[in-house]
Amino acid sequence: MVDTNYNVWLLEVNSSPSMEYSSPITEKYVKEGLANLADIAVEQEKCISGAPWNFNVGSKIGKFELIY
Repeated sequence: MVDTNYNVWLLEVNSSPSMEYSSPITEKYVKEGLANLADIAVEQEKCISGAPWNFNVGSKIGKFELIY
């Protein structure tokens, strides 16, 4: 994927993703990702319920960044 500043972003898609801790590194990233995912879900629910979306392009939730 290429954003408006021509930065290239790799989007990963797994047919059978695993949230198992196979190493200390994956344990760290799985825990961080799940925590950030919950924050994103809460913000999305606010938007669906009519509240204004709090994020613009470039906004970040944890390590996730809105690029579109």
